[in-house]
Amino acid sequence: MLGHEANWPVWTYPCLAAGLVLIGLFVRVERGVARRGGDPLLNLDVMRVRGFGRGLFALAAVMITYGAMLFVTALHLQSALGESTLSASLVFAPAGAMFGLFGFYWRKLPARLQPALIPGGFVLTAVAYLLIAYALGDGSHGGALLYVGLVLFGAAMGCAFGSLTNRILADVPPAEAADASGLMT
Repeated sequence: MLGHEANWPVWTYPCLAAGLVLIGLFVRVERGVARRGGDPLLNLDVMRVRGFGRGLFALAAVMITYGAMLFVTALHLQSALGESTLSASLVFAPAGAMFGLFGFYWRKLPARLQPALIPGGFVLTAVAYLLIAYALGDGSHGGALLYVGLVLFGAAMGCAFGSLTNRILADVPPAEAADASGLMT
């Protein structure tokens, strides 16, 4: 996160490369354990379930953008504007409230609308990101537009995330549910 400011120290690149090598080694070891009839820490056969891999990729992309938005916004509020950690984190409360509300109640929406929640929710999430960026783009606290963006973000992400999680797990056999959950986490 601070590589640019630290002039990208030499150890940065070997650490990234080692991480990729270790992921490959982990997959190889786990498959070897499964091949020998053992009980792998993570049974990667769940990746063969219809739609699971694509859904997992979509979920990862969503979580990466979400983490980036939180980090950049909090960094702006704290570093550039001098807000305390507490006040900067409380800025996100409307988004959290809307995420919880819509994430809990999305199933109450009419069944005919539910298939559109994933793509529609993520399109609205992108719109919310643009609103947040525009609100903070002038270097200010963002005003009411920041909160409009955060409320939209929370509502859209709550609908899309809940239905995406449901869709990813829909075809996973109960015997592989723990492995699917581990991969999703």
